[in-house]
Amino acid sequence: MTGVAASKKFALLATGGTIGTKAKNPDDVDYGSVGHGEYVTLDQLRKDTGIDEVARELDVVIQHQELGPINSTAVTSEIWSDIGKKCETLSSPKEDIKAIIITHGTASLEETAFALSMVLKPNIPVIITGSMSPLNGASSDAPANLIAAFRVAACMCKHEYEGVSVVMNNEIHLPRFVTKTHTQNHDAFKSPNFKPIGRITEGEVEFDKQMQSKLPANLGFTVQMLANSPRVDIVCSYVGADSVGINAYVKAGARGIISMGFAPGLGTPAEKDGLDVAIKGGCVVVQSVRVLSGNITDSEDHKKIGIIAGNNLSPWIARIVVQLAISKSDETKENVKDILCEAFKKLSLQSRGSCRAYEMALFVSYYT
Repeated sequence: MTGVAASKKFALLATGGTIGTKAKNPDDVDYGSVGHGEYVTLDQLRKDTGIDEVARELDVVIQHQELGPINSTAVTSEIWSDIGKKCETLSSPKEDIKAIIITHGTASLEETAFALSMVLKPNIPVIITGSMSPLNGASSDAPANLIAAFRVAACMCKHEYEGVSVVMNNEIHLPRFVTKTHTQNHDAFKSPNFKPIGRITEGEVEFDKQMQSKLPANLGFTVQMLANSPRVDIVCSYVGADSVGINAYVKAGARGIISMGFAPGLGTPAEKDGLDVAIKGGCVVVQSVRVLSGNITDSEDHKKIGIIAGNNLSPWIARIVVQLAISKSDETKENVKDILCEAFKKLSLQSRGSCRAYEMALFVSYYT
């Protein structure tokens, strides 16, 4: 696919992850940091994936930078802030970068993608990709995923699409909906509550004609708010769960707690009592669930004690929103509950069966 003007610059930011490793054994799928292989240089990554040949085909000049290697299980909000600041610098007019491609470990890829989508202004495409197998794996997906990411970036430039997208296994996903659903399969990344916004078939990028990959409406979150984000923890409900974990997190300084409850959005009675105490102590509490799909039941009991329904956001995505909301409240003095309610309302996908027209109307009204 061509169509991008000659000499357009794309930035390639390597943060680490399996996509940037070579295994000692072709059957290994683990990270170099735990002794099963080694990280490679960006020059080696470019050579082994054949991305330079694809860049020539797309009339793109690659400007690459290392931001790692970072094991994606060791990513922090401070690292998100560093990546965000680098993206802001590269997307400034003086840099003349037309797209940014970020390689990232898959363990926390969806969280990094969502965090960036919440704070970056949508002026150029930012594509995040990774791989489930090392570069020299027996059937590595690393070359295909990186090449697909560049093709998607070129297509987005051509059609003036912008914002953060995730490209894995020849599918294009929005950070709001994508999640990792398998430990090793190449098709691990899915959007259970939505669908891919596009696909790559035989080198050709096809977006849904009614979809545009753009960032959500501005919620007033900034990259600096990621750096200043407070401690927010997740507690998981299970049979017999009590409030010990909740109490420990509050004692450790948590300013927010995500309750990963039973479907349709309930913890145990003991957890509810612990969350009530946490709220009275000034902690923000959001109810989420252990399952992949469906909206949270906003019960009257929860409303009475101040638990906020996280709608259909996953616990780890809701956690990022709470972190940013508290940071924004600290900075602007706005009521944190008001910030959260606005954010959850805008980020929620209200499912109505398979009503395609409704899904499209909701998508277009929010993402454009």
